[in-house]
Amino acid sequence: MATVIIPDLDDAIVDRLEVQAQLNNRSLEAELRRILDNASEPMADSGSRAVAERIAAMSLGPLYEDSAEAIYADR
Repeated sequence: MATVIIPDLDDAIVDRLEVQAQLNNRSLEAELRRILDNASEPMADSGSRAVAERIAAMSLGPLYEDSAEAIYADR
């Protein structure tokens, strides 16, 4: 197993991670392992179109090709 050291990590980040770990009934180290494991999982569909569709789905409203349409919709 590898050991990873992250120098100069902000104390506020560590504090938030410790709280998150406590809420999940884990040690800080176990919580960090879970976070890293989840972050490193390959995407189920790594195609660029699928990624673009997921990003588009996160938008707050419709996408307009012409800015006049967006201005009209806001009025």
